[in-house]
Amino acid sequence: MARRSRPLLFAFAISPLAASLVLALWFPIIAEIGDLTGGMGIGKITAIFFAMSLFLGYMAAGIIGVPGYFLLRRMGWVRRHSWFLLGVVMETAAGGLLVAVGYGYPSIYFVVGAVLLVAPPALTTGFVFMWLIRRAGPDVEKIAATFD
Repeated sequence: MARRSRPLLFAFAISPLAASLVLALWFPIIAEIGDLTGGMGIGKITAIFFAMSLFLGYMAAGIIGVPGYFLLRRMGWVRRHSWFLLGVVMETAAGGLLVAVGYGYPSIYFVVGAVLLVAPPALTTGFVFMWLIRRAGPDVEKIAATFD
């Protein structure tokens, strides 16, 4: 039986894009609360964050997501929660890099801001990745019948 790779390709292609769109919608709210504009226009900063998030999201999907997918599949962890956690890990790594590149000074405000900035895109990536890959059903040929 041939495996269909279309849901897998869609999941890796669309989930970083969805996270970047959520970041583009979420960043102006965070920027206004925390005054992160630094004199630049909010639209310009949002566009920069969108482009950087998209680039880093696809990079994380290739570096962390693809090996993580094959590892989870090899271990037999092919349920929805596994795919959700893999998507969250992918975007958390990309978001952590984005925050580290954007703001390089550590403080408690930096940590709280990083969590607030990265949480919605990471959860979005997890949900989209989980929804697009879909859950693998049980292999009927490997299940013994009850009345054999």
